[in-house]
Amino acid sequence: MFHSLDAILGPAYFWLFAGIAVLCGIGLLLARHPINGAIHLIGVMLSLSGIYALLNSPFLAVLQVLVYAGAIMMLVVFVIMVLNQAKEHTIPVFDWFSVVGLVLPIVLGAALIGTSATANAQAFRADDRAGLIESPLSDQGSSSVYFSAVDAGEGATYAWEFGDKTSGGGRSINHDYAQSGTYTAKLTVSGAKEAAKNGTASVTFKAVAVPRGEIGLLSATMFDTRAQGPGYYLLFELIGVLLLAAVVGAVVLAKRSLESAPPEEPAHSEGHH
Repeated sequence: MFHSLDAILGPAYFWLFAGIAVLCGIGLLLARHPINGAIHLIGVMLSLSGIYALLNSPFLAVLQVLVYAGAIMMLVVFVIMVLNQAKEHTIPVFDWFSVVGLVLPIVLGAALIGTSATANAQAFRADDRAGLIESPLSDQGSSSVYFSAVDAGEGATYAWEFGDKTSGGGRSINHDYAQSGTYTAKLTVSGAKEAAKNGTASVTFKAVAVPRGEIGLLSATMFDTRAQGPGYYLLFELIGVLLLAAVVGAVVLAKRSLESAPPEEPAHSEGHH
């Protein structure tokens, strides 16, 4: 979506949106007034929309604004205004239950950092003693990878196996990978007049297939249930369980509040007849 962002502006925008999201999240935890908490939550959702846009996912970015920051938050603010809730002074900001509840986000944050560190680890390695492969010579930052072989002279043929069950021929060729992952490409050179220029070589590298908002590519990446997949579908299941627990907890608290409410005293008439 933002193809013109360079190596400086891209990280700058990311840290800007990430910082706003973290600050708004902290403000949401510390807010004593429901309206202030709702405004902070809107800030978190808008910041997430900006991050989705930076990740070349305009479809998710627009949905984040229309559905979450728009429709859902409008409903939440409307309910708060109807209930006319003021600042909360009876319930403490933090208690033992909230401190215990911090364990889950801390664990998820540590897992996210560990996954990110693993994903950013260099995977490139080459098995090319004869020096047959000119490109690629490093991990790739896109799904389109340029393959090139050393010129073996007239009559030589070049056969590529791209590591995703597809193949091609030619000294130089471009190949687009449908999914992100680590691939091992193999080159076989034959028919060269010099025997030293015949042989096989392979390179292992990472390719990043970025879904650019298309629903098909987006769903194939987010709901990839393979063992070697990213596992994003587990996040949907976890969020579903958390939302179900939140609904059950809200019903239990509301029922307890109704049962403990004092009975209303009957109105007394001002005069006697």
